[in-house]
Amino acid sequence: MSEPHEMIIDAFLDGEPVDAERLTEALGDAPACQYLADVLVLRGLVGSDPGADAVVAPARTTAASRRTWIAAAAVVVAAGSGFGLGWRAAGNRAALIAPPGSPAVAISVSAPEPTAVIRLESGVDWDERRW
Repeated sequence: MSEPHEMIIDAFLDGEPVDAERLTEALGDAPACQYLADVLVLRGLVGSDPGADAVVAPARTTAASRRTWIAAAAVVVAAGSGFGLGWRAAGNRAALIAPPGSPAVAISVSAPEPTAVIRLESGVDWDERRW
């Protein structure tokens, strides 16, 4: 086993970020795999949690992650353009309701008269101390 293989396996087991290609190359070496097994057994005997925090850094960006970023960008662009168009249409709403040059119409609407009035008294209908 070569020294770089031992170093990459030790870094992996210590939870340090390692290059996936270098780790794969190291684990392709039979003595390096035996070293990994020995270290795992040794760490298990002394009570440490081997490889619990091990992190493998991705070798390169995959097509799936590129598609995810492109889809996220498309959603942001669609939401932004929809917001912009809605904002623009809201500014022209007054022109759509009453076109320029038309007489202004004042509309007054009042609430209808109540058909029944309900009176509530504190202490009779409810108790404020309970709430």
